[in-house]
Amino acid sequence: MPEEPDEIPPDILSRIPLFREMSRILSSGEGPINWELARQAAVAVAASGEDGSGEIPGDPAAVAAGYQEPLRLAELWLADTSTLAAVSPLGVHPVSRTDWVESIIPGFRPLADPLAARVVDGISGIELVNEQVRPALTTFVSVLFGMQVGTALGHLARAVLAQYDLGLPAADPHHLVPVEANIAAFVREYEIDPLEFRIWLAGHELMHDRVLDGVPWMRGYLQGLVARFARGMQADPAQLSQQLGSLDPANPASLQEALANPEILNMLRTPEQDAALEQLETTLSLVQGYVDLGLETGLATRLPSSSRIAEAMRRRRAEKGPGEQIFEQLVGLDLTAAVYREGLAFCRAVVQAQDIEGLDRIWALPDNLPTAGEMDDPPRWLIRMELARAGG
Repeated sequence: MPEEPDEIPPDILSRIPLFREMSRILSSGEGPINWELARQAAVAVAASGEDGSGEIPGDPAAVAAGYQEPLRLAELWLADTSTLAAVSPLGVHPVSRTDWVESIIPGFRPLADPLAARVVDGISGIELVNEQVRPALTTFVSVLFGMQVGTALGHLARAVLAQYDLGLPAADPHHLVPVEANIAAFVREYEIDPLEFRIWLAGHELMHDRVLDGVPWMRGYLQGLVARFARGMQADPAQLSQQLGSLDPANPASLQEALANPEILNMLRTPEQDAALEQLETTLSLVQGYVDLGLETGLATRLPSSSRIAEAMRRRRAEKGPGEQIFEQLVGLDLTAAVYREGLAFCRAVVQAQDIEGLDRIWALPDNLPTAGEMDDPPRWLIRMELARAGG
């Protein structure tokens, strides 16, 4: 029987390409974050602006070849600044901004998923006034996280210089992955010699690679800290009940209003979270301080632009670079320039009291990492290491 003129087919939306694609995206994700939506949002933001997607200027092979000599020099000059093994030579894989987005997501998921999962768990445990809203709300929270994480990664792609800008283990270990469009903008803004900056960037990536992807336990340790932070999250029942209890699943406007309010994802801070954040801050500060000390020792006297580069990086940290911003957005970790200076001061003090081999005992096992109190008082850490050696 033909349909009445005023009768709307129940599957009408699935017949419309726009809504069919929206339905595919909304149902594509498994887990607490809709990563397909995050990917599309990140690519869209990364490709926005006057300079578009930040494509690699010129032939990628020629760009990669231009980093071979800087890498060789950086490796030579940094050879004595660490006892950690270095991969020689690093491969070079220049990328556009959108390429960087595609490459970072697989490595970023283990950090973001546990946090979002705890939020979803908290919402699922709330006794909502309208039980029918629970499935729809879980889906929309996944969408909201996808949009937030994707937007953050997209902005990150427009500022990041290479893959260790995040201060995290790399998506493509043992490779230099320059985002050449951003590097070109950076050297123009701060009037830095491009060749000297390539040497500095090669050194920056080499030093990070030694620690973040050369120390066998480091990747799992950092992911464990984030998971520990997530486990400590607790929902605020009163706040969630107030915000979610009035939602009407038949009224899309009420869901849209909830999505527009980021406070819907707020969680109670717990002592377990604070302890995890403190250790995460200490570890990231230490890693960056170790890298800064290596660059200071190995490159500062050899690069005429060294002081200009150091000042540019200080300004970048003071303004909170992409790595600091995304950590603050996800877990509330406030990595200020002062925090990074503490890491450098600790490393300098230990090397001055002993040598680089004494400092490199840090990387033998996680228990050797300094506490926040020891970062402020390096002799305490040195005494603990000596006691451990005597007892072992």
